[in-house]
Amino acid sequence: MTGDNGASTRTGATSPRLATPPPSTVTSMTSRPFRMIDVFASDAPLSGNPLAVVLDAEGLTTEQMARFSAWTNLSECTFVLPPTDPGADYRVRIFSLTTELPFAGHPTLGTARRSE
Repeated sequence: MTGDNGASTRTGATSPRLATPPPSTVTSMTSRPFRMIDVFASDAPLSGNPLAVVLDAEGLTTEQMARFSAWTNLSECTFVLPPTDPGADYRVRIFSLTTELPFAGHPTLGTARRSE
């Protein structure tokens, strides 16, 4: 993956903690563009909440997403996928360093802004 600076919701569900799989069990990831963005930033650079957004995550496994999210070492990382609902423009999966999240505010808003 390369980077530069620059939703489904489940109510009441808790996501199981994801264990980062050992390197021998993870297939290599193809190169995918991602953006590191500053959500809720004021006029000053680097003043918001950082977020990594993988703009084309189609074909990535849950393990690959979890591993990439842990690699970024950011509080959250989002993966943009084709929609499963005909009324949606896209689908988002959100990962923290150790867990897939059913919903989170700053990743959802940051992904929507970056996906425009």
